[in-house]
Amino acid sequence: FKPDTDDVRDSMSISLVRGLIDNKCRITLHDPLAIESFKTIFPEHENPLLEYQSDIHKSAKDSDALIIATNWNTYKDTDFKIIRNMMSVKFILDTRNLLNPEKMKEMQFEYYGTGRGT
Repeated sequence: FKPDTDDVRDSMSISLVRGLIDNKCRITLHDPLAIESFKTIFPEHENPLLEYQSDIHKSAKDSDALIIATNWNTYKDTDFKIIRNMMSVKFILDTRNLLNPEKMKEMQFEYYGTGRGT
């Protein structure tokens, strides 16, 4: 929501996660700073399909999709070859247009950046 802070107030991630939980999706959340703030909104013990992960690579393990919802340089600088090899389905929804679409396609991701199509 707000890079370099743990502030999740009014974050679109809240409604996104709520919608995924309502649709019975298994979710693994990662954020370099805001995990503890998110846990106050979505406690793990109340959501059996929800997991918090501090390791960005492990958060992609066996996933069907990766959604980037914050402008963290950590995500921009991540080795997506490792991410690709950990995912079940190579699908990325980049709501912040943080990643280079051509590079993601070269790595065989199905990539969508919000507002710019494929």
